[in-house]
Amino acid sequence: MLKKIIPIVILLTHPFSALTATLQINKPVPAVTVTDRGELLLNEKGKLIYQDWRSKELVGTTRTILHIAGRLSAKELNEPLIEAIKQKKFDQKKYQTTTIIN
Repeated sequence: MLKKIIPIVILLTHPFSALTATLQINKPVPAVTVTDRGELLLNEKGKLIYQDWRSKELVGTTRTILHIAGRLSAKELNEPLIEAIKQKKFDQKKYQTTTIIN
């Protein structure tokens, strides 16, 4: 029994903060690439395709990233924010919203 508990205790007490990136004010954040179904696009034939997503392509733009649960209640909860962003009519070359549905 003790042999099963010790690895769990070690995992739970391990400082996971050491595994994260340290962000600094006025410094670029570390580059990120998502290669497994990174970005979903609609091609010219109307077919959905995936392509790699790279944060380096975002330099010079402001992004709002919304991570939303795949439930109707989550959509309703975030609707006021989404509508407020739409009403501002930000320049699409400098501002984009990315929604991640989980």
